[in-house]
Amino acid sequence: MCSCRVPSPPSQPSVQPPKQTCSVVRPAVSATGLTRNSTRTEGFSQLGVSGHSGKLRLDVCTEELLEALNKFPGSESVRLYVVDTVKIRRAGVYEQTGSEPNFEGGLGTLCTCKHQMRSRYSTESWASGVWVLGLTGLSRWRRGEQPFYYLMRIAQAYESQADLFQALEAQGRLEVLTAKDSRTSQLGDIFAPKRPLSNESRFKPDNYHPPMDGHAHSHADNPFGWHNDIFYDGTSHTGPPLLVGDPEYTFVWTRPIVRRRNPYPIRDYEKWTLSRLRSVILGIDE
Repeated sequence: MCSCRVPSPPSQPSVQPPKQTCSVVRPAVSATGLTRNSTRTEGFSQLGVSGHSGKLRLDVCTEELLEALNKFPGSESVRLYVVDTVKIRRAGVYEQTGSEPNFEGGLGTLCTCKHQMRSRYSTESWASGVWVLGLTGLSRWRRGEQPFYYLMRIAQAYESQADLFQALEAQGRLEVLTAKDSRTSQLGDIFAPKRPLSNESRFKPDNYHPPMDGHAHSHADNPFGWHNDIFYDGTSHTGPPLLVGDPEYTFVWTRPIVRRRNPYPIRDYEKWTLSRLRSVILGIDE
């Protein structure tokens, strides 16, 4: 499960986050500001700050989701996990209190959490037709069902934060960089290099601007936790790829619409095929 979370407001009992978790001492803000449109989001933000429009597909129904998935080979891989920071609040609305997945700027990214899952594939393999499915926890909405939170098909993968930053800059996607910049957003998942980097210099934290005070990966008890987002020791000589979703095939739900029926508990980073995912959505493979 992802441990990126924003602790409860001070009026509620405080919980000391575990080491190297993604925590920001701010009140949780719900995602109700999202525009419910199947092809665009206006002003989406994980902390309520107005973002930029994008082409993320929001709150699609089961039929529309299956129609989109049917365009791809059933053999494509799906990696799935529980997004532990998504809660279901009053009126069945989701509340996302974590930094990842990050949809700021109208672009889905997975750059600072799920290091081990991202290390399962090379950058080339991730960008060759792999999906990531984020589920809510079991029994958080209706007993015996597990709603989807997001599903995205990976379009690009990068070896380093510098590669991702420089690619977005070259593409002229400055609004995405602004929205996701860790220097100005407590939940930002992009770290800006101090200068153009290449080779091994891309994986040295000293070559990057540190995040803002109070950033999710820079706690008082672990101020250099963000170094893991530059170089994650124990995976490879480089680190886990940074993932960028295809906006046209990035689905985000603000409430339980698509779900698993009678699900069994999944192993973290479980692997399915797209064919199996279709069957699960139809309720015929659980």
